[in-house]
Amino acid sequence: MVSHARALLCGDPGVCAIQGDLRDPHGILGHPELRAQIDLREPVVILLTAVLHFIPDEDQPYPLVDVVKAAMAPGSVVVISHATTDDLSPDAVKQVQELYAQATAPAVPRSREEIARFFGGLELVRPGIVDAACWRAGPLPARPGRALLLGGMARKR
Repeated sequence: MVSHARALLCGDPGVCAIQGDLRDPHGILGHPELRAQIDLREPVVILLTAVLHFIPDEDQPYPLVDVVKAAMAPGSVVVISHATTDDLSPDAVKQVQELYAQATAPAVPRSREEIARFFGGLELVRPGIVDAACWRAGPLPARPGRALLLGGMARKR
């Protein structure tokens, strides 16, 4: 994936693609290519979209995100989307668990409250943590159905 991204981006100024693992946030944040492109002393936007549900609790996802948040300058924003089973029936939850138990990267859906912990110490932007398909700053449109992916955005003061 990284070699493909590098091939696509080759020669574009201000762009780099690095290989990293969120379980090593210091390695990502300290990567020389990233540091050459991004000044973390200035506000940045960090996207943690559809990744945190692949980090199991034993890998300490909350402290990993805390490292990223600590590296952000005031005014920075973090965007998170995360799988949830809050709106699913117990039978559907069991089916999801069985499906992902066989995957090479098992998913760990988390509740809205567990997802909110990732935003700790930051100011959530309205509308807060909602169905990712409906997220937008301002009022939410009415959307029936079950949320499988919750999303939110928060700012560091």
